[in-house]
Amino acid sequence: LDTIQQHFQDEEQNEKLHICISSQHYAFVADAFIQFQKMLEGQAYELFLLEGRTSEIIEAVSTQQSDFGVICLSSSTERFMGKLFHSKGLEFHEIRSFHPHVFLRKNHPLASLPQISLAQLAPYPYVAYNQGEDSFYFSEETLAVRQPRQTVYVKDRATMNNIIVHTNSFNIGTGCLLDGIIDSQLVSIPVSGDVEPIHIGWIASKERISSKESTILLRLICESLERCFFGF
Repeated sequence: LDTIQQHFQDEEQNEKLHICISSQHYAFVADAFIQFQKMLEGQAYELFLLEGRTSEIIEAVSTQQSDFGVICLSSSTERFMGKLFHSKGLEFHEIRSFHPHVFLRKNHPLASLPQISLAQLAPYPYVAYNQGEDSFYFSEETLAVRQPRQTVYVKDRATMNNIIVHTNSFNIGTGCLLDGIIDSQLVSIPVSGDVEPIHIGWIASKERISSKESTILLRLICESLERCFFGF
């Protein structure tokens, strides 16, 4: 009896949907992941959303632990990253490019400005995602603030948002704001001047065959990214 029960338990376990994706710290990815999970109601599954350092994302995708990864590139990093992707058998597919925005709290001294320059940000603490010993090419903030006087490094998105909401700190990113995903006390304002655009895209192994489910999840990510700015 034990053997028979174990047989069918193993069979049921094997029928579970298994999806794993890696990503930099993006609200639109979390939003899409939530929508994807809702679509699977009643179905057996194991889903993994791994937010982490850029090098960890690349490694997870290249070893096929993750179905795909979501990262950003800039003009300063795309050559280096392109060579790295090629060496690991990966391809980068751009979803959309954006003008960099500053994330601030609603009551920040600069929050009423239509645009903010890097010089205006200089007196305030800069919050960035920790990339460990990796070079600046792996930075998640494609527009680096030169030699900030005060810097706070964090690992996760929740800590980043909490620090910005409760202090005069700031971060630079896509400017993507989503109701219910991003704290309502956060605002995003364009960086002034001629600055490098942010290229958001996904990476995947050239050898990996995408499943129907991972393709659906990728479509939801693209739609969520568009909804950040166009609200459909």
